Amino acid sequence: MVDQAYTAEQALTYEEDTEHTLPREEAEAWIAIIHAMGLPTEARIVDYGAGTGTLMAALKGAGYPVLSLEPSNHMVAEGLRLHPELGVNDFIVGTDMSPDPQGGGGFDLIVSRQVLCHLKRPDLVFKQLHQWLRPNGWVLLVDGFWTGFSADQKQVFPLAGIKDATLAAEALAAAGFDIARAEAFHELNQARAAVCPGGVSRYVIVGRKSLSALG
Repeated sequence: MVDQAYTAEQALTYEEDTEHTLPREEAEAWIAIIHAMGLPTEARIVDYGAGTGTLMAALKGAGYPVLSLEPSNHMVAEGLRLHPELGVNDFIVGTDMSPDPQGGGGFDLIVSRQVLCHLKRPDLVFKQLHQWLRPNGWVLLVDGFWTGFSADQKQVFPLAGIKDATLAAEALAAAGFDIARAEAFHELNQARAAVCPGGVSRYVIVGRKSLSALG
């Protein structure tokens, strides 16, 4: 359900791309939202489609334990090289990320950075995320208003090249989430503009596992 096209060569240059880098100012915008959720530092967090682990490293640096799921072993290998604070046990690697990674549906928060545009079946993925969360658990999803996707790619990846957060938010709501926020990620965009001028704007979706969908 996820585009797994990253080769070993692409993984080596992934973080050299300005759009993939995670400057400190962006990390602070992520952490501010998580703090606003009222989650304790011992909250169980999973990073869906972690890439080279840039977001995971930032969250772990802030004191949050994070488990990362990443379908590309090349990306994981490069992440371990670039981020020595991460360990092999921090990642679950594989093409089938459908089972609950630790069982029991006990995660407090699922984060995902620039993955929605690569989902072939976002409806099924969002249902998986719903199952992995504890009651009242959260999702925090961020992606970009990318312009480089072709018409054919947009047919394969429904959330590629979208112009606002509406379509993604509707798909998440259909999977059983109450949407708390779905809009341009203003504070993150402002933070990135100061250090990565001319970059693509991001949007943010914050959802909570709906109690009405339980049982």
